[in-house]
Amino acid sequence: MSRPRRRAFLAATALAGLGIAGTRIPARAEITITDSDVIFHEFTSDAGFAHPGISLTADALRNLRTQVAAGAEPWHSYASQLAQSSRAGLTTAPRNRDGADPGRPRTTVFASRGTNSLFIEDALIAYTQAVMFVITGEPRHRANAMEIIGLWAQMDPSAFGTFPDAHIHTGVPMQRMATAAELLRCTSAADGTAEWTAPLHEEFGENLVRPVIETFQSSNDHFMNQHTYPLLGAMAGAILLDDRGLYERSVEWATVNATAKDQGFNGAVARLFRWVDRDDLTGEPLAQGRVQHVEMGRDQAHGCGDLNNAWELARMMMAQGTRVDPVAGTVSEAADAVGPYEFGDDRILAAADYFWSFMLGHDPEWTPVAYAISPDGTIRDTYRRISPSYRGRFLTANFWDLVTYYRYERGEELSTKAPHLDAAFRMRFEDRFHYRGGLTSAWENVDGGGDFWLHIPAAAAADGASLLPRPTPGAAEIHLADRCTVLAGDVDIARPSAEAPHLSIHAGREPSRVAVLSASSPQDLVALRVRTDGTALLRVLPGDRAVPLPDTDGQWRMVALSGGFADHQELEVTATGRVQVDIGPLRTDAATTLTPPVIPADAPRRVIGVAGVPLRIDPGIQGSGGQLVHAAAFLPSWARIDPATGVISGDRPRPDSGGLTSVIVQAEDGTSAVAGTLEIGVGANRRAALELAATGHDPQADYVSWSLAAWQARVDAAEEALGSADDADFAVLLADVVAATAALELLSPRLEDGSLDYAGLVTASTLGMPPTAMTDGDPGTFAWYGMAQDLTHTIEFGPDFAVRAEAFSLQSNIFADRLATSIVLGSPDGATWTRLTPGAAELTQDLQRLEVDPALRGTAFTALRIHLTDPQPDVLYGIVRNLMEIAELRIHGERVETGNVFETIALSSEDALAGKVRAGDVVRCEVRSRVPLAALDVRLHGAEAEVELDADGLGAVATAVIGDAGGGRVSLEVTGTREDGTATPTLRSTTDGSSLQVGGAAERQLRLGEDASIVASAPQWPGGGLDETAVAALVHDRDPETFADLTQGAGAFFRIDLEAGARCVPEEIWMLPRASHPQRLDGTRLQGSADGQTWQDLTDPVAGARAGTWSSLRGEEILSAQAWPHLRLINDTGWNGNLAELEIYGQVQR
Repeated sequence: MSRPRRRAFLAATALAGLGIAGTRIPARAEITITDSDVIFHEFTSDAGFAHPGISLTADALRNLRTQVAAGAEPWHSYASQLAQSSRAGLTTAPRNRDGADPGRPRTTVFASRGTNSLFIEDALIAYTQAVMFVITGEPRHRANAMEIIGLWAQMDPSAFGTFPDAHIHTGVPMQRMATAAELLRCTSAADGTAEWTAPLHEEFGENLVRPVIETFQSSNDHFMNQHTYPLLGAMAGAILLDDRGLYERSVEWATVNATAKDQGFNGAVARLFRWVDRDDLTGEPLAQGRVQHVEMGRDQAHGCGDLNNAWELARMMMAQGTRVDPVAGTVSEAADAVGPYEFGDDRILAAADYFWSFMLGHDPEWTPVAYAISPDGTIRDTYRRISPSYRGRFLTANFWDLVTYYRYERGEELSTKAPHLDAAFRMRFEDRFHYRGGLTSAWENVDGGGDFWLHIPAAAAADGASLLPRPTPGAAEIHLADRCTVLAGDVDIARPSAEAPHLSIHAGREPSRVAVLSASSPQDLVALRVRTDGTALLRVLPGDRAVPLPDTDGQWRMVALSGGFADHQELEVTATGRVQVDIGPLRTDAATTLTPPVIPADAPRRVIGVAGVPLRIDPGIQGSGGQLVHAAAFLPSWARIDPATGVISGDRPRPDSGGLTSVIVQAEDGTSAVAGTLEIGVGANRRAALELAATGHDPQADYVSWSLAAWQARVDAAEEALGSADDADFAVLLADVVAATAALELLSPRLEDGSLDYAGLVTASTLGMPPTAMTDGDPGTFAWYGMAQDLTHTIEFGPDFAVRAEAFSLQSNIFADRLATSIVLGSPDGATWTRLTPGAAELTQDLQRLEVDPALRGTAFTALRIHLTDPQPDVLYGIVRNLMEIAELRIHGERVETGNVFETIALSSEDALAGKVRAGDVVRCEVRSRVPLAALDVRLHGAEAEVELDADGLGAVATAVIGDAGGGRVSLEVTGTREDGTATPTLRSTTDGSSLQVGGAAERQLRLGEDASIVASAPQWPGGGLDETAVAALVHDRDPETFADLTQGAGAFFRIDLEAGARCVPEEIWMLPRASHPQRLDGTRLQGSADGQTWQDLTDPVAGARAGTWSSLRGEEILSAQAWPHLRLINDTGWNGNLAELEIYGQVQR
């Protein structure tokens, strides 16, 4: 390889002895600058590439060193935060280094996620160390980066192979690794150590860079940002290797990608940030076109990644001085050629501004746009709306280079050209910031982008510290005023010098609305710091949580809020008069730091009295943080409140013209406050009072029978006492009617479309999310495919109720194939299933109706199941994914009562291990009846149980020995005989959700540690703990709380060697996954070997593993009936041997 022409120069600023000056974010470590110079080698290769030139040019590097050394902002603060990264430490070690031979890599094979995880980490370390060397001049940083480059230069180019999502996850590390190599290649340490050499350059290129690009990054047909992630690595590699052809191909793929087979999901700038001038769903033209960021139709995490990748690609092109044809996007030197940011009339900027418009809480206009287009132009599907997923999240947003480029290099005023991007820039986080209670770093983001500050031009020094983001105050405090958008009303952002910033809301009858962004909390209980001069109502959207705000008399108080906080929440504040409401920081540690007063669930919500009869009301507010001071707003004129006790009283209450008066009751302890609504009504006489107490009962409505019977009994009792009870007794009767009215339960509540409002009626489901997501009218909220069980979802209504339907409506998310061919089934017991819908769901995103078979419309079922029967090819690549997702489910029908008499049916077993029994184990069924029984028949997994019935006929215990296990769950049938001789309905499910799995027989179990030894392929993670034998013992210790976790990820295994002369014919394999990472078990399979060297798959791989549930391989999943002396449980994915328990059953031959 010919050596490029070089000219060497010293950095313009001598760094020795310079002090660190300038404005800094408080409590931040300063970066240490050595007195060593960095020698730069700036040159142009024979292929015309400028070096250094993978994003960072020599001028950019000189500016970076000069500004940091001078303590200038914003560079100094960003560099100081970089220095805090664990990857920036001088003792940081490579991950792909052999422990026994440090000069060799741990592995030279690159064909798995395991190796790629090493690549990701080492690339970040190498890049970080190289940048630290350029900034500080410390030679040890250079040596650390050079060591990593040297290790990866020893990869075997013949041992590269694809693995799932390799194209996505190799791009950023390849870019980082190549950039590190470029920085090392184009610099030298003052002491001349760790020099870049021509042989190293060749080995690194041929053994790593080219194989990575050719194996993982050479297709232009990937989906949206799955196209640009590999392109990052390919373009960086092209520059490093001076490969002109690869570079120019990468440029065109980044701008237009004209040869992509599918122009719907083409990830190039021109198609991803698309000019939309027609509705792709209807074909109708638009009166005015606009730029739409297409992948926002999928979700905003991917949309954010698109923009991160776009600026990174643009910077690499700009470093090379590349200009492109304004239409074709090819490299061009013509007069009309434009830069990458200018391409498409500043297309990247327009997309970024559109993205932030939505992310900040606005609702930009969206036109359905195709995301799958066949080569002949046929549109296969469209994004019909912007997805709400990840809305408001700043976590991975790192494309701030757009701001500094347009502001300082183009001289544009972004507040008018891209106002939403400009607003987001002012809200952005520091490099190291707190999110969801933890400390995270933009620089260390695996998807890249956090290095934008390296490119900030020298002109930004004039703005200095004003360019720094506001610091996050801590892990548990979020300043909402720093991350919000005012949407409506009279709202100001106040920034007083002596306290935290806050929202200043001048509330009235018209709602004031503020979108709060990236304030997600993992805690259910949070608290807002609030200051008011009157009572107001706060609604938190979405979710429509209503929180009455107390009158704090101008003092700051904490108000607790249950239900947590999301990355996008709207706060809506209203008041009956003009009220000042200030909202300060959000605290996410309320559960551990506050003891706020609370209004208990059983506190009165409505109190009814009779005119002229003294009335005393205790609102029931409880406190433990100090003496409570009570108050009330909107009290009737006849009432008063005792500030010490909170008791509301009146000697001669009078009726209100409105019937019921809504009173705001509140209490505070000097730190926290709570408020709630209490309805007070006074009847002119006892009958009028009774009518007020029964307000809410609808005589035309159908209620659950026992709730209606209880209500009627309370009303009848009050009716009978109208003229006879004394005042005190009648007050109790009125309170009983109020409570019974509140407890009335509609039998078939309705949604606005007339379908059954079943979300609150479901007793159990497999959805993995609240059933309200199935009825919220938002296809963006859906049951993720990982929750589906064998391509099904089940919802249950409990033993007391069943559903009788005439039709169902189903809707998919954007991936219609994940619901197409779905049918609905019904079950009376959760065990036997009947198909209800002769038709099946079609391949469409539309809400579609499936009619129930007319013969079954009169039949009620206690459980419903949606089953995807025939997985269809996806609209993207025509591949059958075998995934199921559902976004909406409507039930057109009614709920009915089953007549069930059993209050409790629960299964248990002292022999069970983590909810699983074997043949020969004893199972116990506890029964509690609502009516006395003369006899009880119980069958457990087909066996008739011995029943001990209590003398009162209400309780019983049944036990049975499980016979032939057969797999699955323990079945049950419970039938009672009433004292009059009539039979109760048979119940085939438990009332408390308890269940037992069944599988294997004790006499056929391979006793691990006795009949056979078991050893893991690696020691316990992270090293220094249990060895391979001891960690393997955790998977057969009959303790589901312990689990194996190995230092090896992909390819980890457990080897089982039978005692000498013994062999095993496996029949059933049962595995309990690690509870916190159950999905890691998926892909695990059993292998057998005759010699311990050559292995044969004996089973299909595990699929659908779930926490707390045993996965089994048996029956047709067993591929061999041969006897084996050696067995191995192995998984090619990064599972790290995450297994809690392992049981193997079969025939042992000796």
